[in-house]
Formats: sequence, C-alpha cells, structure tokens
Amino acid sequence: MHVSPDAINHFFASIVWIGLIAILIVLYVATRTAGAHKAPIGKTYSCAVCGRRGGHEHMVPVNQGGSVVWYCSKHAASH
Repeated sequence: MHVSPDAINHFFASIVWIGLIAILIVLYVATRTAGAHKAPIGKTYSCAVCGRRGGHEHMVPVNQGGSVVWYCSKHAASH
C-alpha cells in the first residue's frame, strides 16, 4: 500500500490543529470548574451562630461587651 506524500503532509498538519484544540478544551474545562471552589478575595468573617463565612459586606457586626461579634444576615435579626 502506497500513501502519497500529500496525504502524509495533510495528516500531520491536521494532527497539530487537533492537538491544539484538545489542549484548549482541557484548559477551558479545568479553569471553568476551578472558579467554583475559590475562597472569597480579602478578609472573611465567621458567623458567631452558624459559622458561615462571608466578606465584610455580607456580615453584620454587633458590639457585645466591648468586642465585635459578626453575624450572617440570617442570624443578625435575632441579636
């Protein structure tokens, strides 16, 4: 069986593009799913009742006996 040089050139040229596309798809899937598990940027606070963590803008500070206690929006109304 004889394969023409044009067929060999076409095959190897196609492999490069197919490999590049496969690498880009793998990188896209890896970076898309990694964003779901990132920690919030900056300092976070923990709710004194349930332990839920959140950024400064999502937590409510309450002054109790000279110290600041942080509550999530769910538990802030009860204190």
